[in-house]
Formats: sequence, C-alpha cells, structure tokens
Amino acid sequence: FSIDALRARLELQELLILNDFEALALACPHLPADGSVPIGPPGQAVPGKPVAVLGPGTGLGVAGAIPGRVRWIAVPGEGGHIELGTAIARLRPALEVAYRKRERVSAEHWLCGPGLVRLAEDLAEAEGRRSAWQEPEEIVAAAERGDQFAADLIGLFLDQLAIFAGDVALTFGARGGVYLGGGVTDHLLGFLDEARFLARFRDKGRLSSFLDGVPLRRITATTPALYGCTAKLLHG
Repeated sequence: FSIDALRARLELQELLILNDFEALALACPHLPADGSVPIGPPGQAVPGKPVAVLGPGTGLGVAGAIPGRVRWIAVPGEGGHIELGTAIARLRPALEVAYRKRERVSAEHWLCGPGLVRLAEDLAEAEGRRSAWQEPEEIVAAAERGDQFAADLIGLFLDQLAIFAGDVALTFGARGGVYLGGGVTDHLLGFLDEARFLARFRDKGRLSSFLDGVPLRRITATTPALYGCTAKLLHG
C-alpha cells in the first residue's frame, strides 16, 4: 500500500509505519513496572546499554534498541532468518532431516507457532516416529494430556528458544536486558522451567560471563507495541 496515499486519505500531517518488532524494541525501555516479568532472578540492567526483543508468533521477530543522546533508536532486522544451529544433542538428527528437505534452514523454521509442528515432523522422522499433528495447539493439548513426546517437543522448543535468545543478546550486546514477546510463549507458560531456560540462555562457553546478570524478561503488557509507537511519535 502507499503510505502517502493513506496519509492523504486520513488527512494526517504525518503518518509513520513501524515494523511490529521495531515498535516492540522502542517499547521495552518504556514499559510500566507491571508490563513485564523476570524469567528467573531479575538480573541487573546496565544503564546506557542496548536492549533486545524477540518472540515467536506466526514467524520469529527480532529487534534491538540502543540509547541515543535524547531518545532510544530502534534497530529492526530479520534476525529470525539467520541460519539455524543447535547445541542440543537430541535435535541434531532432526536438523539433518530439515536440511534434507530444504537448502537452507532458518531459526524461524522451528521457532514460531507453525515451527513447533515442523519441529515435531523433523524429530519424529529422525527418531522413526509418526507425527500427525497439524496445529501447534494440538501438540500443547497432547502434552497436557500426558503425551511424553509432545511434552519433550515443547521442552526442546523452549530450550532452542533460550539458546537463540542468548545469541540475540550477544549480537546486540544487550546488557540492558532481553525481552520475550510473541504470542507463542504465552501458550507454553505451563511448561516453562525458568531455571532451565535461563541456564540455556547463558550457556555461551567462554562468553557465558558476558550474559551474567543480563535481565531476561517476558512482556506481559496487553498492547506493548503501542508504548513503542508513542515513543516514536513523541521523540522521533
């Protein structure tokens, strides 16, 4: 669509269009106290350092924000499409399966709502199982009924998400905090082991100490992106 045409039709002097995670990144420094909750111990943000936000939804969104002289500056990107790798031994054969099906496998291949189904298919094929799930909600429901493979899948999904979040933190130097958004995480809260998630987030070999104390928080505000849109309108 045309931004200029829409601005004219609405009779606006100015119309800004933001990527959803660009708005979320700008929102993070401005969220109210009850707009996010820590995952594990609260940690301590380093003043003046970047923040990062990521989240699985229909895709995998990633963005950062850096403090400028008078305002926060968003750094949007396509981090969800970086090459997928894994430190999880059980997932390595599944990743081989994924690469047999396509030339390139991005992080978003597994780490989003539809990605949970793809993870189930890849892991089932690697382990000689059968996966008949068509929707992520079916996997969650199966896990809640006590299906061990479904529960394992969700645990592995969260492990891989934590690893990716740590990679995003390293990429942005996000010692001001890392925030999780996206709708998928909220649906998996009943399976979230915070200590395990935080350990995976910080397990970066010789750079693990870089993430010590970095706050890892889950966004709980109902419409968090509006805080970022407001900041953009007020501060440019």
